[in-house]
Formats: sequence, structure tokens, C-alpha cells
Amino acid sequence: KNKIPNFNLLIGGNICNKFYKTSSKENIKFLGKFEDIKSFYNLGDIVINPVSKGTGIKIKTLEALSLNKILVLHPHNIIGLPFRKKLPVFVAKKPQEYAEILLNIIGNKLIIKELKSQIYEYLKIYNDLIDERLSEIF
Repeated sequence: KNKIPNFNLLIGGNICNKFYKTSSKENIKFLGKFEDIKSFYNLGDIVINPVSKGTGIKIKTLEALSLNKILVLHPHNIIGLPFRKKLPVFVAKKPQEYAEILLNIIGNKLIIKELKSQIYEYLKIYNDLIDERLSEIF
């Protein structure tokens, strides 16, 4: 907040139930559950997913990428995704790493433009893989 005063952290989903409403601060807002996930993602430009456990496909990663959002996440959130070396995401484990990444990308139009281009290219090869596998099945 000291380095980027107009930065806001919007937190959505069931995780909000774990916090008291009094936890909200001027630049942190707990918005609760959204029926339409796209409306939540449309509120911001950068998605942070620090979740470090869970099973199955990393749906939050794919949701954010499919909506062309810059993504900063824990390495757990790319497990099982194809073409991991081409994934246009920032990976962090510690709070300080998240902060450093965010400070480098917020307001940096060149990085954001490049990442959005990489997101498009990644989703294209991911979609091609799905098409290929579906054609083998059907």
C-alpha cells in the first residue's frame, strides 16, 4: 500500500467466510461468493491464487487465463497443466515473493501487454491439444 496507494485487493469466494467483516481495510475488500464468476474476475486485472493444496484440474488457473488475467500463484496451481514451461504466469511461494512480483507488474504496461499476448498463445496451444485428444476419442 505504501508503494502503490491506489492498489486494491478484492477477495471473493467462500474464503471470505473465514474473515470477519471488520477485517476489511481501506484497500482490502471481502466481496463474498459470486454466482457469475466472470463478474468477479472483471473487477480486476491481476489474479492472485496463493492456495497450496487441493486436487484435480486447476480450475482457478484456467478461469483466470481464459479471461485474459495476469496471474500470480503458488506452484501448486500449475500442477497437471500441459506446456508448463509456456504458462504465462508468475509463481511465488512466500509473501515477499508475491509482493515483489506485484510491485514489478502493477502499472507496467509493457509487461502486461506481453503477458496478455502469451496468455492468448498458451490458450491456443492448449485448445489445439484438447481438439487433438477429442478427435482421437470421437
